[in-house]
Amino acid sequence: MRSFVLALNCILLLSILAACSSSAPTGKNTSGNSPNTIVLKIAADLPMSGAEKDQGRAIEDGVRLALDEANSSKFLPGYTFVFDPLDDVGANGSGNPAIGAQNVTTFMNDAEVAGVIGPFNGDLALNELPLTNSAPLVQIGPASMSECLTQNTPDTYCAGPNDLLGKVRPTKKITYFQVATSNSDQATLGADYAYRTLGYHSAFVIDDQTLDGMALASAFVSEYQADGGNVLGQGSLSPTTSYIHELVKIAELRPSIIYFASSTPAAALTLRKQMVEMQSLSRTALMGGDSLNTSAFAASPSAMNGGPVYSTTGIAAVNQNAASASFVKAYEGSYGPLNTYSASSYDSAKILLNAIKAAIKGGAKVPANQNDIDTARAFRQAIINQVAQTKYNGVTGQQSFDTNGDTTNRTVTIYHLATVDGSPEWKYVTEGNLPSGI
Repeated sequence: MRSFVLALNCILLLSILAACSSSAPTGKNTSGNSPNTIVLKIAADLPMSGAEKDQGRAIEDGVRLALDEANSSKFLPGYTFVFDPLDDVGANGSGNPAIGAQNVTTFMNDAEVAGVIGPFNGDLALNELPLTNSAPLVQIGPASMSECLTQNTPDTYCAGPNDLLGKVRPTKKITYFQVATSNSDQATLGADYAYRTLGYHSAFVIDDQTLDGMALASAFVSEYQADGGNVLGQGSLSPTTSYIHELVKIAELRPSIIYFASSTPAAALTLRKQMVEMQSLSRTALMGGDSLNTSAFAASPSAMNGGPVYSTTGIAAVNQNAASASFVKAYEGSYGPLNTYSASSYDSAKILLNAIKAAIKGGAKVPANQNDIDTARAFRQAIINQVAQTKYNGVTGQQSFDTNGDTTNRTVTIYHLATVDGSPEWKYVTEGNLPSGI
């Protein structure tokens, strides 16, 4: 009798254990914080050190906030989202394309990685996108605004010798999506504001020989001249520690504004400092894209000592939108003041999370473990398909993507460097929006 009771108890115990295990999603990995939780990783390739670490940190913080909210709210019951960021900065303190390529290869080889946020700029994307496009593995760019990664139409800077689509999109399928609007949109509205609103009718343009910088310069020149502005000259210089030689030449031409088309915040700081130190240019206005729009630029000793400074970003100003107040409060409560890319990275992560959820709800099978690459390929393609169909009302506004992978939200924000509450700060001026088809 004792043997019979013992056997019966064992059977009951095994039945209970089987029932408990069946409450977790079946056929999937169960690593992570809980034995009954499936882990999915959101990766990021970012400048987490070096000259652009503040921008990289803002992107990291925006993504982290989105994942923390998803996990705490049980956005996808039975799943835990894990953040997996890697630094792409090389020995020179800037983003290194070879390291970026190595990082995305690491992500591709981990079947639990569902998608990648980044990279930060277009030059790194040139080495990364061919790899992730072939994998396939989705990348969503919260900061890179290069239309040459998504377009090659004759009316853009990206035709002819600048046609890169064959390189970055070898499968001819779209796997890369940009949440911020393009460099050409930034520069177009910047040119209009400089000429029409500020009344600066002559300009000298400098680019930094990067993909982003040259696209900014090309679009600014085209629109500024169309407005009636006089472009006195153009310089194309790789980021350097001295712009003195170029500035001496510019001073002789006496432009009313210098447009600095750069993707490197450190270069913008150097140029501004050397402009202020030259008496003939110390009061000349300066304008540029989002590389100027950093807290480091605003806090630099030379920032407020010279002529007026303006910057543009391809992202809506969320602190001007009452509907984004809860995001601003949550972000600043955890990470401090907003950065240019805080909101766009948050929205990028939200878009990716929604796509993962939709793919799983649609029947896509999740990889069983980190080595289940065959399953990962199909799962990742299902996610890409869902990202392409995005219709998301985010903190940066309504987000969806066109057939190139570019955002349809073409909002450009213009800022003026000013003293606010006793401290230098990028002060919101206005927003503009280019309609589709322009």
